Amino acid sequence: MSTTKLSTAKIWLGLDSDNTEEDLPLQGVLDAIEQDVAEYLSMTWDEETVTEDLAGRNTQYIWPSKHPITAITSITDVESNITWSNFEWREGGADTPDSGKLWLTDGTWWPVGIYTRRNIRVVYTASYDGYTAGQKAAIAAVVRDLFVLRYHTKGNQASGTSAGVAAVFRLGKDDDPALNIMRRLIPYRFGVPV
Repeated sequence: MSTTKLSTAKIWLGLDSDNTEEDLPLQGVLDAIEQDVAEYLSMTWDEETVTEDLAGRNTQYIWPSKHPITAITSITDVESNITWSNFEWREGGADTPDSGKLWLTDGTWWPVGIYTRRNIRVVYTASYDGYTAGQKAAIAAVVRDLFVLRYHTKGNQASGTSAGVAAVFRLGKDDDPALNIMRRLIPYRFGVPV
């Protein structure tokens, strides 16, 4: 799913919407940037039902990998078949306490797997729609700015891909202008212990 229409992206660049000569490479760059942003945020653009086996490790919290979580269908210990209904989770991003964490409300900790390392099976739904309107606007602004930067740094050509914006950010190349744009996403990351 693309959150940005190509016609909108062409307006950002001041391109004639009737000229379709660069549409295919422009769409490729836009898709690659959105993929990088989704990877960096550990999120999914489309609603996705996820079945994930996580390690209990006798800890208070577990961190599902896709976000924002919009619903949790079930949580089961795959070794003992114990199913929990006394759990909570909180979404909100890195600046929200306990964001992305899943915990038991009775104060017990997630049990350690005896036969398997990933013994806690969580079935949940994650979707971009779980973000607030303000969060969506901030993420869309980052996509826009990365897209415009990519276009202008390639001599007004749309060829190629986004060049791994998320990878550049993870490597911490401070001299890359995309780094400062990507830093604006930090408040919207999930599942990252803070």
